[in-house]
Amino acid sequence: MAVLSGFEEASDQDNMPPYNVFRSISISDDFPVKIPSDVGLDELTEEQVEELYWKINFQWDFDEDTTRLFGCEVFSFDPSMLNMSLSYKYTRYITFYKIGLGPRNEVNPNQWIMKTLGQIRRDLNHTKRQIDILKIDIEGSEWTSIPQMVMSGTLRSVKQMQIELHGSGTKHDLKVLRMLYEDGFRLFMRDRNQDCRYTRSRLARNRTACMEISMLRVMY
Repeated sequence: MAVLSGFEEASDQDNMPPYNVFRSISISDDFPVKIPSDVGLDELTEEQVEELYWKINFQWDFDEDTTRLFGCEVFSFDPSMLNMSLSYKYTRYITFYKIGLGPRNEVNPNQWIMKTLGQIRRDLNHTKRQIDILKIDIEGSEWTSIPQMVMSGTLRSVKQMQIELHGSGTKHDLKVLRMLYEDGFRLFMRDRNQDCRYTRSRLARNRTACMEISMLRVMY
């Protein structure tokens, strides 16, 4: 996908610590555990993890697996889950908020409450807390939200990002990804979402319209 053109995967040349990515691990012989393949584990197992996750769509698998494996605290957000209350304690470690992530604080035409990452952290009194995993799937709004997060300095407290990128890959998209690179993140995994495709009429070919990427902060 063109939006990743010009990006480097994390390597020793980036002075990057030896993060590992696993598709499965075994905590003990009788307790095999399947974990997401796009999570860097080396630092996550050392202490309690905090995760912020946008777009639940009533699917809690990632949230539940992360808390089960790492004993972390997860804050999940999705303004489109209309039948949910504004805030909801799903489990002891998972809290849901009916709030969307955007480049500004507003109520959008769908009457969804949208807030910046910085504002949400202030509302939760989390401005001094480290975010170990920031997982974002906001249906194309990442291209306006990411620049705001970078320029405001909010991402300085984020150690790892998992983002689903939407679109066909424009020069603007590449500039947004370059902002993450210059802010200290390095790509360590990418994967095409085969359920998100479009047909390019001129070539009569199916193309992937969504790319899932994972990035680690290697510079502060």
